[in-house]
Amino acid sequence: MDYENGGKFMQDTIDIRYIINLLISKLVWIIAAMLTGILIMFYVASFMITPKYTSSIRLFVDVEDGSSLTKTQLDLSRSLVSTYIVLLESRDSLKVIASDLNTAALSAEDVEKYINMRAVNNTEVLEIEAVTPDPVLSAEICNSFAKNAPTIIENIVGNSRVSVIDTAVVPTKPSSPNVPMYTALGGLLGLILSCGVILLIDHLDNTVKGGEDLSQRYGLPVLGEVPGFHTKDKGGYYSYGSR
Repeated sequence: MDYENGGKFMQDTIDIRYIINLLISKLVWIIAAMLTGILIMFYVASFMITPKYTSSIRLFVDVEDGSSLTKTQLDLSRSLVSTYIVLLESRDSLKVIASDLNTAALSAEDVEKYINMRAVNNTEVLEIEAVTPDPVLSAEICNSFAKNAPTIIENIVGNSRVSVIDTAVVPTKPSSPNVPMYTALGGLLGLILSCGVILLIDHLDNTVKGGEDLSQRYGLPVLGEVPGFHTKDKGGYYSYGSR
């Protein structure tokens, strides 16, 4: 039993060594595949994917009840953030933003598609992001929310206020696509695919390339080898050896 386990371990070790040696022997093809993947994904990320630009603002949600905030009022402000997100994402609110932008091609549905709202770390701070193909438009959408959100919320809620913490600026660099990430992914895909193809071709190759190959494949010792014989042209006799 121990002999069988030892033999299996040796066979696994030989197989791993064989795979490593096989991949090393095809290193040029693997590197070529990686470079091809890198170039393809770099081209796709740089020239085929439309870049997106992200701009954002932050609003502070407060309740108008005295000059100082109690713990109860802070908790109420935090809970109101979720309510205000629903109000600002309503169709009527988005229509106000779309009309304020003075862009005929931009509808309330477009604004809804471009924006994302969330509470910052479960605080009273509301963050509004706009992601569009136009950096100026991203900033304009956010600043329109900064301008109109206090009025929209006051008209609906009444006893609360919204203050602007940060106004939006025009982004100078796209937030997506991440070109370095795409490039690295291309190299990784080239590596995986090339190794997979090499191993598949080797697995489908049934030819025996020598005594060592025969021994590794079947786990049996080779007692002897028959040399190759080749007929000479017009000679009628045989010789052995490699040609």
